[in-house]
Amino acid sequence: MSASRFMRALAASLVALSIAPRLALAAEPPPPPGLAAALLEERDIASCARRSGLSATAFAAKAFDFERVTLEGGAHMTVATGANSCLCAVQNCPTFVLLAERGGAYRIVLSSYALGSSVLPDGSAVLTAHDTALVADRTTYHWTGTTYAVVKAERVDQQSGVVKPMTVPIAFAPGTFSATVAGKAALGFGDTYTLRARAGQTLALRVSSQRGTAVGGVIVLHGNTLVADAKLRWTGKLPANGEYAISVEGATDSLVPYRLTVTIH
Repeated sequence: MSASRFMRALAASLVALSIAPRLALAAEPPPPPGLAAALLEERDIASCARRSGLSATAFAAKAFDFERVTLEGGAHMTVATGANSCLCAVQNCPTFVLLAERGGAYRIVLSSYALGSSVLPDGSAVLTAHDTALVADRTTYHWTGTTYAVVKAERVDQQSGVVKPMTVPIAFAPGTFSATVAGKAALGFGDTYTLRARAGQTLALRVSSQRGTAVGGVIVLHGNTLVADAKLRWTGKLPANGEYAISVEGATDSLVPYRLTVTIH
């Protein structure tokens, strides 16, 4: 290659390099004003926008990524995900907002935090969020055409891939006041059972495990913690009418089998 051809090629390369960063950093088009205004109807998002000092459109463009989804019937939804420090929860990020679109107007139909999210062609949404560093909460929502309803709530152990329901209702056979359920629990990946009871009733719990294995204990909740007991056995009088949650926790990182017996009278 001659010296003159080499210099022309070098100059062309330098010009290309000088243009490339500007092309890579080209700004995304701002969201429609109606979409930005709808986002700010969410109180926490509006608070972050005020703290930023930006207009609704400018804040939405800077803080959120947008994806337009077309459903099976032709309707449109917009997924907005925002991950700045103001929008994020302590361990769950980004903020997830799903907006229904009709005639150029937008309406928030689902808002949460989600590490992962997907919107299916029928409008169903699946959101995954942290419970702990190793356990994720996965919630499936059904789209009715106007609103969302939870149809499945699960916990996922991200090491083993084991999936279990978020809660399991305890049912007593007709004419009985005791029931036994079986499960497997690990540290941070236990089971939660629910039952309805009346004030003044006595609840008795007993957890048993196989010889040589360890279960961490039981926790009974009714609004606030009623009991947290590592002895695997508890009896007490209930303070109020309503739903009670009974959690069985593991003692180690390994899943160990157990049986929980619940008696109420």
